[in-house]
Amino acid sequence: MTLPAQPASGSAAADKFQPIPTLSPEEAQANAKAQEALRQKMANLNAQPTAAEPGLETSAPGAPGATEVLPSETPRDTAVRTAVLQANRAKLEQKETKEPSVMALPGLQPLTGPPSPIPLSKVQSLEALLQRYKLDQISPEQYHEQRAKILADP
Repeated sequence: MTLPAQPASGSAAADKFQPIPTLSPEEAQANAKAQEALRQKMANLNAQPTAAEPGLETSAPGAPGATEVLPSETPRDTAVRTAVLQANRAKLEQKETKEPSVMALPGLQPLTGPPSPIPLSKVQSLEALLQRYKLDQISPEQYHEQRAKILADP
């Protein structure tokens, strides 16, 4: 890049403003080529069909493994979304089937914590209450009220 000639150093304009860099003819030509390539790429992307092609779905909508094709999706978008959904399902299945991971070295026993100070009957009641809360059978307010009541009982 070349800089334009600077005004005299004694002028007020020279003290306030910095010169604007300009492009050399080679740089300007390279910049124009890059912009043209970008315009062509954008035009190619915009020219692709926006609706999914018929016959891409191989299973009924709503069936396990089926993906719903949205009108604004391209076939590539549908394929990417299907791959992501399958990967998420696989991760979920692994989490469900995976045993709790306990890092144990050969010859060492895992550490056990101290016994709970809460009696077993209260622990069971709290677990049952938590299960009801997770299944949305009781509201959060009811859960906290009943939990406090269970813990307050002798």
